[in-house]
Amino acid sequence: MLPTLAGKNVRLPCGDEVVQVRISRDGILKMSLRTTDEVEARRREADVLAALDRVYQGLVAGPSKLTNRQIGELADEAAGAFLAAFPDGENPFGRANTLGDDWWDFVSEKFARLV
Repeated sequence: MLPTLAGKNVRLPCGDEVVQVRISRDGILKMSLRTTDEVEARRREADVLAALDRVYQGLVAGPSKLTNRQIGELADEAAGAFLAAFPDGENPFGRANTLGDDWWDFVSEKFARLV
């Protein structure tokens, strides 16, 4: 499975966060599960493997066309997640000016759980 993903960066869940890791050219994935608890490590490993399987299945399936309804549902979900990332009363568009070049990193971090 992994040789198809060799040399690619993927975003994978690790507890409450999403981390970006690079799969080596040999198809080997090394990452810390960021826990010393054995039970939690097994749960996180299962989450990582499930996410990696979804990434691989997406590569195998290739791009797919979305209906207008699916596009609208995704847009609603993304907008809700975006607005939920800000405290009440904070203007998310005003914050974009203070983030500068880090804007894309900020947005992708907020939406990483949607994928």
